[in-house]
Amino acid sequence: MMSVINSYPNFKSTERQDYHSIKSDFIQDHVIKKGVPLVISKTTSDWNTEIFTPTWIKEHYSNLEITVRIDGNLKNTEHWTVGKYIDYLNRLNNSNSSNSNSNNNNISSSNTSNNNNSNSSIYGSNNNINNNGNPNSSFYYRKDIPCPPEWNDFIDNKIHTFLREKGEGDLVSDLPNYLQPSSTHMGIDGGDYWSPGHREVAGSVGYNLMVYNGGVSKTFWFCTSSQDIVAAEKFWKEKNNAVIDNDAKQMFISLEELSRASFPIYFIEQNAGDLVILPPGSIYQYFNYGGQSLKLTWNRMAVDHLEQSYKSIIPMYRTIRKKQHFPVKSMIYHSLLKKIIQAEEYQNDLNNSNNNSQQQFLYDFSKLINLFDHVLWSERIDISVMEEQRKSSDESVSNYNETPNRRLCFFL
Repeated sequence: MMSVINSYPNFKSTERQDYHSIKSDFIQDHVIKKGVPLVISKTTSDWNTEIFTPTWIKEHYSNLEITVRIDGNLKNTEHWTVGKYIDYLNRLNNSNSSNSNSNNNNISSSNTSNNNNSNSSIYGSNNNINNNGNPNSSFYYRKDIPCPPEWNDFIDNKIHTFLREKGEGDLVSDLPNYLQPSSTHMGIDGGDYWSPGHREVAGSVGYNLMVYNGGVSKTFWFCTSSQDIVAAEKFWKEKNNAVIDNDAKQMFISLEELSRASFPIYFIEQNAGDLVILPPGSIYQYFNYGGQSLKLTWNRMAVDHLEQSYKSIIPMYRTIRKKQHFPVKSMIYHSLLKKIIQAEEYQNDLNNSNNNSQQQFLYDFSKLINLFDHVLWSERIDISVMEEQRKSSDESVSNYNETPNRRLCFFL
C-alpha cells in the first residue's frame, strides 16, 4: 500500500478507525463536512455466520439473474444467473491459483521508486491493461444484486444505526414508506474484476463493506474528495469525453493518468471487515485482486449534499436520461416537515438541549428552508399570463397554394 502512495505525489492514504470506537460525530465531521473517504476496520469481527459466503449464496440464490459484459465490452452482454457466475469465478480461481501466488510476491516486493512496478503490483502485470487504460477483465457485471433478506435481518442487529441505510441521520427515513427507495445490494467480485470511474447515485454517501474475501482477496480503491467535485468531473470528462454519470461511457483511468490530476487521490486497500465510506459526490474506481470477494453496499443521504444533488447532479441526470433513484425534492419537503416538529420540541425543552445539537439543527433547518424555497420557485406556475386575451394572427405565407387558410396561434 505504501509503495503506491510513495510512488505518486498526489496519492494520499485514507484514515482508518476501529468499528468499536467509531462515533457518529466523527463521521459527520470527517466524511460529510470535510468530504474525505474513511475506512472503518474490524466491522465484522464478531460475525459468526456462514451466510456471507459464495457457497451460501449459490445454495440459496443461484437463480438470480445478472447481466455480464464480456471483456468489459458494453455491446457484448449476456444474461447469466448468480450460480453460473460463481461457478465461473471458481473455475477461474482454480486455474489461476499458481499465478496468484507469484503475483502476491509482486505486491510485497514492489519497488517504491518505480511507478510501473507499483502499477503492476496492483493489476498483476502491465500486460493486464488495455489501450483504454482499463484492466483486462474476462467478465464484468454492472448491475448490483439485490441484497438477500437474511443479510438485511442480520446487519440490523450488527451495524450501528448511524451507519445503516434509513438509520439515524439518513434523510431517506424522513420519507413516507411508499417513497423510500432501497439501496442495499450485494456485490460479487472476481479476482480480475474492475469498477470504472463513477460516483454514488445522486451524489449520496456510499457505504461498501467487504464481508468475504476467501482469506486472500483485497480491493484497491482510488477516490476523490467532495471538495474537488468540479475538478474531478472535468478531469474524467477530458479523459472520456462524457459526463461522469453517463453509465454507458465509463472508463477505468490508469494510475499513471491519475497521478497527473491536480487534486488528491485517496488510496484504500480494503480487506475483509473493512467498511469504506465514500463522501458525497466522490468519484472513485476500484480493482479487486487475488480472488473472490463479497461486498454489501448501501447509500445514505445527508442535508449537506442535498443542494449539490438537487441543483447539479439531478439536472445532469435529466440530460442523459438516467434514473434518479432518490426522490430529492420529496426528501427536501418531508425532511423540512420533520425539522418543524423538532423545532417545537427544541422550543419546549430549550434549557436541556445540547448546544452542538442545537447548532447542527439550526444549520440543517436553514439549509432545508432555502432549498424548499428554491423548489417552490422553480415549480411555480405564472397564472398572470392566462389572464391575457389570446388572439390568432395571420401568418405570413409566401405560397397560398401549399397552405391555404393557415392561422398561427401564439401561446407563450
